[in-house]
Amino acid sequence: MPELVDVLGRVDLLLCNDSGPGHIAAACGRPVIPIFGPTNPRMVSAHGAISITSVIRDICPWRPCFDYCKFSEPYCLTKLLPERMLPEIREHLERLLERGLLPS
Repeated sequence: MPELVDVLGRVDLLLCNDSGPGHIAAACGRPVIPIFGPTNPRMVSAHGAISITSVIRDICPWRPCFDYCKFSEPYCLTKLLPERMLPEIREHLERLLERGLLPS
C-alpha cells in the first residue's frame, strides 16, 4: 500500500474506473478522471484532487445498481467502450493542459 500511495501521489494524471486508486490520487491532490459504471458519483466520488471530472454513460436503464446487476453481464461496463468516451476524455485533458495542471 505505501508504494501505491507513493506512485499515485506523483502521477501527472490518473484515468481509472471508480475505485480505490482514484480516491488515493485525489487525496494526494493529483488530477483524476474516474469512469463510472454501476455506481453513482454523487455518492462515491473522490474529493480533494486538483481536478476531478467524471465520465458517466447511462447505458443501462437500471444504473446505478451498485454491482447488483439484473442482467447476465454488466452492460454498464461491457458496453463502455473507449471510442465512446475518448472525445470527452480528450476535452478534459485539454482543459487540464490549458490550466497548466498537466505538463505539456
